[in-house]
Formats: sequence, C-alpha cells, structure tokens
Amino acid sequence: MHKLNNGIHACVFPTRCGTRWIAQTLFDNNLIDYTAPNHEFDINQYDKNLQNIMFVRNPFTRERSIYRWYKVIKEKEYKDITFEEFVNSDDFEYEPTYMQKYQDKIKLIDKFVHLEMLDNFMKRAFNINKIYIGDYHIPGDDNNDRDAYNDQLIEKVLIKYKEDIKLIDFDLTSYI
Repeated sequence: MHKLNNGIHACVFPTRCGTRWIAQTLFDNNLIDYTAPNHEFDINQYDKNLQNIMFVRNPFTRERSIYRWYKVIKEKEYKDITFEEFVNSDDFEYEPTYMQKYQDKIKLIDKFVHLEMLDNFMKRAFNINKIYIGDYHIPGDDNNDRDAYNDQLIEKVLIKYKEDIKLIDFDLTSYI
C-alpha cells in the first residue's frame, strides 16, 4: 500500500495491472516519491481516513498480460509456448488472483479502479489528463486478447478468478 502525497488516497498496485505506468504518472505529478512501487498491501500502511484504492484488470486481459510478461522474463523457456499451453501449465496458477494475494485485506479497499477505466479515474481523482495505451513491446502472439480464448480457457480463468469475480464488478461480457 502506498499513501499518496495528496493526503486523500492510498493505492495498492497488484501485478500486471498497469503498475509501472500508473506509478510513473503519479510520480510525474508529485503524488508519490518513487517510480517503482511494490505490490504488497502492508496492513501497517492502512489508514481508514484515506480512500484506499486498488487498481485491477479484467481477469482475461490480466492473464494475457501475465503470458506476455513471461514471454519477456522467461524468453528462452517461453519462446515456443502458446497462450493455451501457458493456461494449461503450472505457471498459470503461479501468479495469484487478487483474493489469493491480498486475502482478507482486500475487504479494506474502498474503490477498485479498473484498468479499462483508468483514464477517467486519473482525470477525476487527480486532474491528470493522460491516456493509458497499454502497449506491449513484445506481443506474445498474433491473437488479440479476446480471440486468444476458447471455451476451455475461458472456463479455467473463470474458475481461477471465481472469488475475485464475486467481489469485483468486472465487465466480462466479451468473454462469457
């Protein structure tokens, strides 16, 4: 958890949810003092008097992002690994969901900011008018995020994120 310099907000930055872009933007606008936030939710940093925000991403696009990330950090191992092979591997379960990572602390979050709505939130909350593009320097494969999924892969993501979906109002209409 990171308390912002505005005295109003504190943020939690889960992995694969635009963290670097968000942190850099907040840093550029003097809202945090560093550009590399951690992904932890330290309960000692929690302040009930602040609006506690967690940035989240649709589980389907998040899993695609994790796959792309693995294509970068495990370049040799993932050179010929397809997205379907990733979802059917142990690596798919390795990166925890929001509920798995933050457990009961997630109930202390006042607002979930969906990456898909980030631009609106940044403008409204911080008067920052900057567009999040979300480009990847390595695409991972030739599929767009929606076309990468078949029914079996969709089901695996829905099962993995079952508890998250109960808590967070994701727009899953493109996938289910």
